[in-house]
Amino acid sequence: MPTTFNPVFVIALGGTGTEVARRLRERLEWRYGDISQIPFVEFLFVDTDHNNPDASGPDGILINPPENQIDRMLTHPEEFDHIGLKDWIDMDALKRADKGGFEGGAQGIRMFGRLAFLSSQSFQHMWNQIAHKAKRVNAVTDTQIKDDLGIDQEAEVRVGPTRVYVISSSCGGTGAGTFIDVGYIVHEILGQEGIQAERLGVLAIARQDATSERQFTRNTAAVLSELDYYNRSGVVYEAKYAQQLPSRTRAACYEFCYLVSPSGPGGEVGFSEFLGSIAEYVYVDVVAQT
Repeated sequence: MPTTFNPVFVIALGGTGTEVARRLRERLEWRYGDISQIPFVEFLFVDTDHNNPDASGPDGILINPPENQIDRMLTHPEEFDHIGLKDWIDMDALKRADKGGFEGGAQGIRMFGRLAFLSSQSFQHMWNQIAHKAKRVNAVTDTQIKDDLGIDQEAEVRVGPTRVYVISSSCGGTGAGTFIDVGYIVHEILGQEGIQAERLGVLAIARQDATSERQFTRNTAAVLSELDYYNRSGVVYEAKYAQQLPSRTRAACYEFCYLVSPSGPGGEVGFSEFLGSIAEYVYVDVVAQT
C-alpha cells in the first residue's frame, strides 16, 4: 500500500498555536524521529511572549516593537504611516499599552497583538522565514523522503500537495490579532515565490458558554466578523507592511478556515484533549495511507 506524504508548513501563532504545534511535532518525532530529519514538515512559532521557548528558539520569531516606540506612536503617529498606523489604531486604547513592547504578551487585546506584529523589529526576518520554509517544504521529493526516513527505495511513496497551516486561538491578543494578517502575508509570499500551496487556517474559538471570560468571547466575535467580511465577494483587503510594498487583494485570507471549539453537542472537552485533537487532525493530513 503506497504512503502519501503531504508537505506541510505550520505557522503557530500565540500560546495556543504553539501548544498545538508542539504536540504535532512530538507526534511526528514519535513516529519518524528527530524533527530536523523530517523533510516534509516545517514549523514557525510566532509570539509576543518572551516566556515562549519555541518562539525564542531557532524556529521562532518574537514580535515586539522597539523600546520606547509606543511612546513615539502616541506623540508622532504620522511617522508610522509605513504600517498605516492611523488607519486602524485606537489612540485612546494605545495609551494603556505596555510601553515595554509586550514582552509578556499582548494583554489579551487584539489591537496590541496586531500592533506588535506590524511594528516588530523582526517583521522582515519573519517574512523571509516564511518564504524560506515554504520553498523548502514545497521542494521535497519522494527520493528525499525515502533517504531521510530510511524507507526502502523500492517502497511506493507519493508526495501530495503542499499545505500551509496557520494555527491560532481567537481568544487571546497575539493570535487573534494576527490571524487574518498572517493569512494574507502567506498569500502574498506564495504569489511572489511562485509556490503552489493551499492556505488553511485553524482557529480555536471560545466555548459557547464562556460568558465568564468576556474578553475571550469579544475577541472571538471580532475575529469571526472580520473573517466573514473578508470572505465576501469583491471585498478588498489593504495593509501596509514594514519594508514591503502595500498589499491590496480581493482574495480570501485562507482557502479553507476551520473553526474548532472545545464544546459541542457531546459536552465540553478538556482543553488539553482539545489541543491534542487539533494536532492529530493535522498529523493525519500530513501522512495518509492510500
